[in-house]
Amino acid sequence: MTAKELARKLHLSEATVSLVLNGKPGIKKATRDRVLAAAKEHHICVKDRQNRSRNIYLLRFLTVLFLMLSSRAWNWPAETTTTFLTPGQ
Repeated sequence: MTAKELARKLHLSEATVSLVLNGKPGIKKATRDRVLAAAKEHHICVKDRQNRSRNIYLLRFLTVLFLMLSSRAWNWPAETTTTFLTPGQ
């Protein structure tokens, strides 16, 4: 069963069913519960918005961590950044 068919069966708009299945806000709790129950009954995939947000934050954290560590790997220690010729030599 598709989301379109589910919308027809529940006498709801396709947009409403789509919003619920994609975990978007703005739908009344009773309607959301009705759509989710029918989706579960018909084995329709429902996106978990919290997991997606968690994954995005984890990816951002790992990216920043990688950039920080890789920039440190390219920085020379303070002793090697001094010039070889000092004034008066």
